[in-house]
Amino acid sequence: MCSGDEYILLVALTGGAGSGKSTVANFLRKHGITVIDLDKVGHETLELEAVKKKLVNIFGEKILNGDQIDRGKLRNIVFNSQKALKKLNEVVHPEMIKLLWRKIEELKDKKDIIVVDGALIPELGLIERFDFVVVVDVPKDIQIERLVKRNNISSSLALKIIDSQMEREEKLKVADYIIDASKNMDHTLKQAGRLVEILNNYQLRRGE
Repeated sequence: MCSGDEYILLVALTGGAGSGKSTVANFLRKHGITVIDLDKVGHETLELEAVKKKLVNIFGEKILNGDQIDRGKLRNIVFNSQKALKKLNEVVHPEMIKLLWRKIEELKDKKDIIVVDGALIPELGLIERFDFVVVVDVPKDIQIERLVKRNNISSSLALKIIDSQMEREEKLKVADYIIDASKNMDHTLKQAGRLVEILNNYQLRRGE
């Protein structure tokens, strides 16, 4: 099994930034499924002293707010330079993966289904380690609109963030289940409800 445990169902919940993954993740939580937020894992990674020191050495103290990394300042730097983004990823991604897997290890003896919610799962090279892949999908124009509203950023920066991630079509190719989140909330949640049924039934069959 990809998760390394016969009775653990490890699920990737992915899709582009602004696709609606958080809506689906919150629905899953309300239905008793454990969800790890990869964005929060990333934030925790930036708080590690070793990571912070490396990033300050690369980008300078201008990325700090007090003694903490200011994610907004860092975002403005790396999404305006492919070279800067590459340097950031080289420092952060390996530590982020380690932290994620520690969290999964801590949960796997207590939970039979673990979902990891994150846009960057494919970019981190982790797809093969999951048993089931869910992609939340919307067209690029809706992504831009949602990112501008949610993050209070310009449409040009929103587009740069989207373009830094895996192409929509490539994400869809790895999906075991696709949620179309381009319509209304009821339409999205109906598909999320079906997903809960699929995951529970899938896990029951594996445990037989």
